[in-house]
Amino acid sequence: KGYEVLTEVEGSMIHKEDAVEAIRKAVTTRQAELDLTGAEYYEEPKIFSDDERLNKEAEELNAYTNLTFSYDMHGVPVTVDGDQIHEWLGCAADGTVTVDEELAKAYVKELARSYDTAYRKHAFTTAEGKDITIDSGFYGWRMNRAEETQKLIELIKQGAVEKREPIYIQTAASYGERDYGDTYVEINLSKQHLYFWEKGNIIIESDFVSGNMVKGMGTPGGIFPITYKERNAVLKGTNYRTPVSYWMPFNGGIGMHDASWRKEFGGTIYETRGSHGCINLPFEVAKEIYEHVEAGMPVICYYE
Repeated sequence: KGYEVLTEVEGSMIHKEDAVEAIRKAVTTRQAELDLTGAEYYEEPKIFSDDERLNKEAEELNAYTNLTFSYDMHGVPVTVDGDQIHEWLGCAADGTVTVDEELAKAYVKELARSYDTAYRKHAFTTAEGKDITIDSGFYGWRMNRAEETQKLIELIKQGAVEKREPIYIQTAASYGERDYGDTYVEINLSKQHLYFWEKGNIIIESDFVSGNMVKGMGTPGGIFPITYKERNAVLKGTNYRTPVSYWMPFNGGIGMHDASWRKEFGGTIYETRGSHGCINLPFEVAKEIYEHVEAGMPVICYYE
């Protein structure tokens, strides 16, 4: 619970040369007795308890171990105090207190592993009321471990005491296992039907055509964030260039877009005449969804 400078101990390490010389002199002068208990025959402590540098070091260490950080981890307070901080401290040869970056990094890594939700399983209730698990995709909270480690070390060195949120590479709509919130795109790949939820209500729904299963281009299931949205884009592949009016990617090169060349949507079209992986939508539906989605909004794809 703190550092203190201990009082030095007078040791029993004898000065051999001085003792031998005293014995030689006693023998040559025929002394009957020789007392070697005097302080001049023994090593003195190299550092005493009033050493200025040592006391300054202890004072600085105590300042660090008295710090307290309170992380807000998705609404859960996580305290970092002297119990952790003192394990990260060291002292340089000149007495300067240092913070072990690797140990601070390990703490931040464990914090991220405990509370990040990206690349984790998500509980989900479909529009039809079925409870399923989405076990792939990268939507969710994701801490910037490198930047947060540096920020933590900086705050310790500054002696700051504060409540803070970590630095994130990616955030989600809300906290908890259902961090996608109540506004998202639900894509039922088995039934080839899409629902757009806004604040807990379905405001758009439509059939679509997804990736061609026979050619191995089936659209992957998972939960993903909208990357961006773009008007009048040209989709490019190995042997195609396809202009679309409304482009909304969410999983690399996979996204939602209008497909004016199609006359029918839904059913089993996707099995043999599907897309390269994208969600092909009727023009008016793509336009309406485009007007509502924003970058970062979750898209939830699943097969039943």
